[in-house]
Amino acid sequence: MFAQIQPINFATLEGDRKDNPVFVIDDELVKLGGGGLDGEAYRIRVLTHCGHRAGSMDVKTVSAVNAYNLVVNALNQIQEPNRRAKLEKILNM
Repeated sequence: MFAQIQPINFATLEGDRKDNPVFVIDDELVKLGGGGLDGEAYRIRVLTHCGHRAGSMDVKTVSAVNAYNLVVNALNQIQEPNRRAKLEKILNM
C-alpha cells in the first residue's frame, strides 16, 4: 500500500527516497512509464492529468497534494499484471 501524501512530504526532501511518499509515488510512476526519460515523461503526464504541473515550484498547494493522492488511491486499488493500463483506466486517461 502506498501512503497518502501530506503537505509536509513536499518540505522534507532529504534522506532516503523510500522514506518520502512523494518520491515513492514519483519512482513508481517512472517505473510504470518504462524508466528513464520515457518514465519521467509518463510521471509528468499522469500528475498533469490529475491536476498538478509536475516540476512547478507550487508543490505545497492543495492541487499538488490532491493530484498525488489521486494517484495513491488508484495505485492502491490495482495489482499486477497490467498495472499501467489499470492505473490509466481508473484515472480516466
